[in-house]
Amino acid sequence: MNSLSRRSVLSVATGGLCVASLGSFAKTVQATSNQTLDLIAKANQTSLGQAVRPFERWLYDTGSSGAVIRCRQGDRLIARLHNQLEVPTTVHWHGLRVSKGMDGVSGKFASPLVLPGETFDYQVPLRDPGTHWFHSHYDSLNQIARGLYGPLIVENFDEPVMHEQVMVLDDWTVKGTGPGAFEVDWSKLEPGLAWGHAGVKGRVLTINGSIQPRLELAFQGATRLRMLNAATGRVFRPSFENVRAWVVAMDGYTCQPFELTSSLFFGPGQRLDVLVEPMDSGRATLFLGEELFGKGTGFEFGLGVEASVSLADALHAFSPYMPLELRPDTSAHQKITLDMSEPHRDHSKGAGMVDGQWQDWSTLVDNHRYWLFNNVADNSLGPLFKGRVGETIEVEMLNNSATHHVMHFHGQHVQIKSSSSAEHEVGSFRDSITFEAWSKATIAMKLDRPGLWPLHCHILGHQVSGMFTHYEVT
Repeated sequence: MNSLSRRSVLSVATGGLCVASLGSFAKTVQATSNQTLDLIAKANQTSLGQAVRPFERWLYDTGSSGAVIRCRQGDRLIARLHNQLEVPTTVHWHGLRVSKGMDGVSGKFASPLVLPGETFDYQVPLRDPGTHWFHSHYDSLNQIARGLYGPLIVENFDEPVMHEQVMVLDDWTVKGTGPGAFEVDWSKLEPGLAWGHAGVKGRVLTINGSIQPRLELAFQGATRLRMLNAATGRVFRPSFENVRAWVVAMDGYTCQPFELTSSLFFGPGQRLDVLVEPMDSGRATLFLGEELFGKGTGFEFGLGVEASVSLADALHAFSPYMPLELRPDTSAHQKITLDMSEPHRDHSKGAGMVDGQWQDWSTLVDNHRYWLFNNVADNSLGPLFKGRVGETIEVEMLNNSATHHVMHFHGQHVQIKSSSSAEHEVGSFRDSITFEAWSKATIAMKLDRPGLWPLHCHILGHQVSGMFTHYEVT
């Protein structure tokens, strides 16, 4: 089975174009590098399938699965956001190294808040290949839950060409008594105890905006699944039946390939690139389990695509992506501790700090401050650390709680140096790290670009109830 590199195919097929597929791959818009791609934030009536009544979803452009932007490494994407919503919004380029004013976080983080009727041009240099994504970073819990997100694929010139399937995983909060009577229920996003537990989770799962998505694998060869967890609170535990599956990239950056097992936790905001090959012509199924609670919902694949490369040949083409400027030094300039915990009733001086003042447990809970970073329940005490470009910072991260957290670094990827619960991730570069209950990990990061950069939990109910801080680079 012959294999072509992506470089040779793209140079013929696109002539150096960025390609944006809108909706469920129903429309294609092409723009050359450095030309402007319009990105329209709007409300639109949509349906997840016959089980759920039509509802108003917020989208980038059109279609139930949002927009998929596909470009080449080395290009520069100029995305013009048109805000046709009735509320302010922004776009965060999750996983991409942008300048401080382009990160999509307003206020002291320097990105503008785009008001209704306004436009803003985001300049996005595409330095790093991989499966990335973009989403709102204003009132994130509500706006992401309503659909303001989309995958962004940056092609690596030299990876082998094979059948690909972009898979955006999400869940939806609904009310009702059964299929056909379900209605989307946005009230579940309001402040409540879900923020202080595992986060807001929906009862209906979708892939690419559909309860019954059309998914196709190549038969007798490799398919690349580019998987994105766009849920606001659900930690998936993906597994396959009658399929060989190998992880080749995490959070966009390729890694040393390893076989996927059901012990891998896939948190909100994270991406997994998985090479799969059916074992035979029988049923091929993806199961989306949740944390430790069984195999979960099954989604079947069709096997109607002709293969272009075998799984064995494809695996040989993947090796860890480690940009030289992000490789940490062997000795750190600073060592920091980040303690993730819940307020406790038995603190004599107070359960946690807000605006620099200790508050008791009941006051924190009454104000929906359920989570702490180093005993602080907001971002009022300044940066977690300050450093200069080129310095290496080591952070010991401790999950002193009984639930998962997903820690997302803005600005750059970081390298996992040790982990008590995910040894297969040690050495890899991630922008988001899933922590199991009572687990810990140590990361190292070589500071890459000046600015104030957020660090927060991507279980968004946790983010808005205390798990948000930042670091400063000069």
